[in-house]
Parts: sequence; C-alpha cells; structure tokens
Amino acid sequence: MLLTKLSAFFLAVLIGLAVPALSLPTQETDTSSEAQKGAVPRSSADKYKAHATHGNVSVGAELITRKEVSKEFAANLNSCCLVVQVALYPNEKEPPKLLRNDFTLTVEGTDIAARAQSATELSAKLTKDADGGVTTAANVGVGVEFGTYADPVTGQPVHVRGVSTSASVGVGVGSSVPAIVAERQREIIERELSERSLPEAKISVPVSGYLYFSLPKQKKHSKYRLEYSLKDETLILPLP
Repeated sequence: MLLTKLSAFFLAVLIGLAVPALSLPTQETDTSSEAQKGAVPRSSADKYKAHATHGNVSVGAELITRKEVSKEFAANLNSCCLVVQVALYPNEKEPPKLLRNDFTLTVEGTDIAARAQSATELSAKLTKDADGGVTTAANVGVGVEFGTYADPVTGQPVHVRGVSTSASVGVGVGSSVPAIVAERQREIIERELSERSLPEAKISVPVSGYLYFSLPKQKKHSKYRLEYSLKDETLILPLP
C-alpha cells in the first residue's frame, strides 16, 4: 500500500510539471534564417521605447517590467534576470546575422554589465535554484484504540482494545527533488525560453524576441542601456 501511494504521488508531480508545457507557444522549430520563434515585431523600430538605426539595420527595444514578466512567462525569471524585448528591421540588400553575444545590458553609471544568456544556461540555473525546496517522506504509524460496548446477551459493558496502522506521504522543505522531476522541469523551462528568445540567424525580414540578462540585484530606480555590437559600431539604446 505504501509503495502504491508513493508511486501515485510522483506520477501526480510529473503530470503537474507537464501541464505548463501544453500552454507554451507552439511554434516552428526551424532554425533557418526565417526561424519562426520569438515575438511578433511591431510595424517599425520607432514603435518601441528605445530605438536606433545604423547602416543596414534598425533596432527597437524595451525593458520588460517585473509584472509583465510574471504575466508573459511561466518560468520565474524575476528571480534571476532582466528581460528585454528586441526587434530588428534589416535592409534586404545587406541582411545582418543576429548573434545573442552581440547584445550587452549595462547598468547606467556603473561598470556592471552582462551579455544575454541562453535558454540552456538559464533553465539549468532556475532548476538548480529551485532544488532543495521539496522533499517527500513516508511515515508508518501504529496506534492502540480502546472502546466499550454493551454485551447483547447480558447487557453488561465490555471493554475492548485494538491495534491500528496507518501510512502516509508528506511533502515539505528539504534538500532535493527527485532527479526525474528536476530534469523534466528544466526541459519545460528551456523550451519556453528558447521559443520566445530573439532568434540567432541571418535575417532578411523584421524579427523580434526576448533576451535574458542575469545581473546582480539593483536599486529600484536603476537605469539600463542595451548595447548592440555591429561590425564597425556599437548601437546604444537607453532603456527607460
């Protein structure tokens, strides 16, 4: 009976972790220059709060608020990083190649900066940070029960004693989660972040997506700037 209850518990956990995956965007996994991933770009770069143009490309960007991050993403990104939505509008004659490492987020007035992180890096970090939060424990109890009933023949009270057993599974704070559960959770997070990130490809049409920057916790009113490194210049976009 105890083994059955434990099996049922872990099955429920796995099903619960799999549910968010069903609500994730179902986009194409094509990694060609026109990969269908990220977000829908607005009509032009100047539709974003920060925008700039250089040579063969225009760039628009916005820092996503913590409230918007909680609404847009199932993963707990607010615990580890800042999210920036970026859109690029290329000149069709000279299509640029997008690379995640070409983008840097810097805290204004400091030398604190970070390059955009991959979905794989962040999913591993988020899963590791979450590890240690849940443990399971099985308990078996033995009890002695006392009672009294009336003898149907004599009508006299009769005192009786019985032994009972019980088994249960508890969930609480502890050192680790089962490896299979942690790995499934990591896969779900990586899939979501990958499908919504700015695509890395040679582009000939407007594209948009999210970049994730892991930075130390800053003051509430800190200002940031996004830097995009091109071949001969760095575009700087202050993020209000």
